[in-house]
Amino acid sequence: MAVQAYYYMDHTVLLEEDFYLTVEQILQEEPNACFLLDETVYRRIEDYRALGKVTAALTLENFVNLFVALGSALQIDTNDGFDPAPLQPMAKGKLTVITQQQKLVDTFASLGKRVQFLRYQEGALTPFQRGVNENGTAFYLEQDIYVNPFEIKDI
Repeated sequence: MAVQAYYYMDHTVLLEEDFYLTVEQILQEEPNACFLLDETVYRRIEDYRALGKVTAALTLENFVNLFVALGSALQIDTNDGFDPAPLQPMAKGKLTVITQQQKLVDTFASLGKRVQFLRYQEGALTPFQRGVNENGTAFYLEQDIYVNPFEIKDI
């Protein structure tokens, strides 16, 4: 018997443009896929409605309804991504976390090395690098061509 494939997706990735095509692809590759919906998605729907962001609210609501209609959704509570414990049983099998948030990857890294972290980038799922602070990385040259070297004694 095949191992059940679990896919945890937070609200950030569900709001990406054309993400439904990726969900369709997942269902073609894994017909028995189970989508894990965090309880915070319902709070996000209400927040977006209150802020007048109707498109975002309806997008999230439609994804929730789609997963429920497919009969392949489980509701879990990770305390808005701060508590990975509810995902522990799924991590023993095949768990894929799809998100756009570095903090979620850092928090869920305690689930183990078997968990796969992906992000949605340019219409495709790509691996999310663990332990890399993307906001903290920068490109620099050893010697900047625009800075003239000077002797320390001249300071």
